[in-house]
Amino acid sequence: MWRWGCLTPHPPIIVDNIGEGRQMEAIDTIEAMEGLAKKLSNNLPDAILILSPHSFSFRGLTISTGSTYEGDMGGFGHPEISMNLDGNLEAVEELVSFLDGKIPIRTYHNKITPLDHGAFVPLWFFRKRWTSMPSVVLANPIGLTREEAYEMGKALSTMTGKRSWGLVASGDLSHRLTPDAPAGYSPDGRILDERIVESLIKGKTDPVDRLDPETISRAGECGLRSAMALIGLIGAPMDVISYEGPYGVGYCIALGTVDKPKSGTTKTHPAVKLARSVLENFLDGKNRKTNETTNKELSRPRACFVSLKKRGQLRGCIGTLSPVRASLAEEIESNAIAAATSDPRFPPVTSKELKEITISVDILSEPESVADKEQLDPRIYGVIVSKGSRRGVLLPDLEGVDSIEDQLSIAAAKAGLAYTDDLDIKRFTVERHGESDED
Repeated sequence: MWRWGCLTPHPPIIVDNIGEGRQMEAIDTIEAMEGLAKKLSNNLPDAILILSPHSFSFRGLTISTGSTYEGDMGGFGHPEISMNLDGNLEAVEELVSFLDGKIPIRTYHNKITPLDHGAFVPLWFFRKRWTSMPSVVLANPIGLTREEAYEMGKALSTMTGKRSWGLVASGDLSHRLTPDAPAGYSPDGRILDERIVESLIKGKTDPVDRLDPETISRAGECGLRSAMALIGLIGAPMDVISYEGPYGVGYCIALGTVDKPKSGTTKTHPAVKLARSVLENFLDGKNRKTNETTNKELSRPRACFVSLKKRGQLRGCIGTLSPVRASLAEEIESNAIAAATSDPRFPPVTSKELKEITISVDILSEPESVADKEQLDPRIYGVIVSKGSRRGVLLPDLEGVDSIEDQLSIAAAKAGLAYTDDLDIKRFTVERHGESDED
């Protein structure tokens, strides 16, 4: 499954020592790349697919395979700045098998595959920050049309499997922003960059699609296909972290996260359907009870949390840490109503407002004691911290909770406790189900 995708520039001048002082003209880009590396350091995938328009290419998507990738900045006067990364031939086979028949695709194999600067620069920033590097698969999208690159991203968003992935879409934007730009000046450069940034913010290709091919050609870009693939993969608004045009070249850094694999056949989970049905009936003044469920998963006793969000902001959340009712269905019914009407942080939800609210249901495993906090992982485990009669709970995989210490401190604060080493700690996992676009 895909965890995230990002758009990164690749100017060698922003790598340490190469700019010889001129890198300060791109300080916003440097700081944004460092911030991106830090943000992703707690969400590392098993493998990274990096799209570079400067690697070896044929017609179609060209995947350069190898057991090892090696590169350095010798072409820019600094051969001592070098990097070796592990390839992943099994991951390559998985990608090729999945994409075969969907887009034109070729493979180019070396035992040791060179890293061009389009791949080297972003991976260099990541390697500086990350404690370990995922394996890498290098591909060049330049042989695809813009439409094919977008379709590739859409196709990848449906790919499932045990291996987790991140996409690094490497590419500079226009090279013709100013009269002293390396490729000369064109007013279309600024137009294209604005449209690409708008497309990233919206998560749609419409702003770029409205441009005629001549405008795009005159703009002098190298990263448009990388950006199109990223938009296809994420399919939702992204965070544009930085954009600037030093040296007459557009550098954009954007990040999109993937909550779960998307598929045209994805259906809303029965637990979430039940929660919405209960709330619709209850808020309309009807019987809170729904028809008896025949779903085996909902008929067994399980603990759960029901969360309500409005325009991406929390609107109510109530749950149980261990089952207190005869079935998960009854647990969902009770917690859904409580989340809408009894969360002390918010006023009650109205029937009219429910149409603007999205619902998720977290089904909890049985909590287990933790002897060593190193057994925790805020991406995977929720925590329960307690001392005496006080108890604080935090669900896993929450935005802004990036470390074990963060997770334990927040959970302790919710219980009115100071985080110390003498707290009782338990961990649990959740099955997180949210509303999809389909019923």
